[in-house]
Amino acid sequence: MSIDSSMFVRIPPQISQTYCNSISTVFGKIGVMSNLEIDLSNYFQPRYILDDNEGLEGYIVAIQDSKLFSDLGISRFPEAGGFILKDSVGFSNDMGNKLYQIYNRQIIVNHIPFRSIIDFSLDNNSETVICPDKPTLQYLIPSAIRNVVNVCANKQGYMGIHCAAVEKNGCVYLIVGRGRSGKSTLYINLLEKGMNPLNDDLVFVLPEGEDIIVKSVPLFAKIRLSSLNYINSSIQFPAYDSSKTIEHEIYLDCEKRYGRVNPIQGKVKAIIFPEINSVDNRVTKVSFEQKKKELFREIISQQTTVIDNNLIELYKLFKKIPLYEAKITADVSNACEMLLNEML
Repeated sequence: MSIDSSMFVRIPPQISQTYCNSISTVFGKIGVMSNLEIDLSNYFQPRYILDDNEGLEGYIVAIQDSKLFSDLGISRFPEAGGFILKDSVGFSNDMGNKLYQIYNRQIIVNHIPFRSIIDFSLDNNSETVICPDKPTLQYLIPSAIRNVVNVCANKQGYMGIHCAAVEKNGCVYLIVGRGRSGKSTLYINLLEKGMNPLNDDLVFVLPEGEDIIVKSVPLFAKIRLSSLNYINSSIQFPAYDSSKTIEHEIYLDCEKRYGRVNPIQGKVKAIIFPEINSVDNRVTKVSFEQKKKELFREIISQQTTVIDNNLIELYKLFKKIPLYEAKITADVSNACEMLLNEML
């Protein structure tokens, strides 16, 4: 499979009032679930940090999350998963890029749900993303929006899962695993086999009777190739190359590539746990007990509000869902054939 540059969507790099005002145009009004729609542009504002007497330069976009949460009637955990720092300190984000030294500010590094820095000295009503360059900011803005969507979904009883997901005839197949486990690789190749794109990184689930309903936000339907340079020229198999710089703002456009818009919901049919394996392709049915920690780690890590009884109901229902471990080599197409033969 070859993917040329015309398949990609490149988010404009400018950070300006115009950009922030156009967020609702770029990303649309987020109708996360049937009874809730918000215009994200009402909650964004541009910020700049130009120097800290050290000639440093950075870019900031703030989410006025206190206002958003107040409008939605949500009480959020303060300092969830984070810690307070009051002195000079340097930071590294997920991709290992060195962030700027921030002096004489009280800040919190928030590890849940999307790893950003909150700077209370700028505005007590803002959640602020600080990063060293525009491409990184373009990567973090969708992550910040993801936080907003997570809150909206949690308010309606849905729980987020960090996973990829494909759909066929109303049946959803979740692809669960840690970073670099092969989720996007398997996802792309299953789409090549005729599956419909649901999401590359985040879906929301809700127990309903004997089923687990899955919903997706079209905003996140594009394949987030943040691991682009871990994948070789055929975009088929991860191959880590530390000498290359990841281009955060590049996304694969599913609609352009596959000629269809992602479906919005379906019911969980099976769960796949990919694992990069250099020896052979192998698909094995596994038990819930073997994979429950791995599955629920990716659920709990996404929650922004108090976890309620829905988690217990999900636990009971997930025990009934077929689980598969898929070891995949560079011949991902063959692994997908084996997987589809096993699941369908």
